[in-house]
Amino acid sequence: MDKFEDLVSVLKKVFPSHDVFTLEVIRDEILEWDSIGHLTLIVEIEDKFHVRFTKEEIQNLDTILKIYQKIYKI
Repeated sequence: MDKFEDLVSVLKKVFPSHDVFTLEVIRDEILEWDSIGHLTLIVEIEDKFHVRFTKEEIQNLDTILKIYQKIYKI
């Protein structure tokens, strides 16, 4: 599995009703990505990828691209 597919597996788990995940997807495009969905996503990502985000980072992770870049330090 490549890096993006690893992230997509988490996204599908947290947002099962959304079917297309690309780096261009933003938070407003996913109905379930509300405040609770965001916190759930962050916890799942931190667990799967063994990373920790600061409060400021969590607030700014509002696109799949930003999440991908933060996980893989790109």
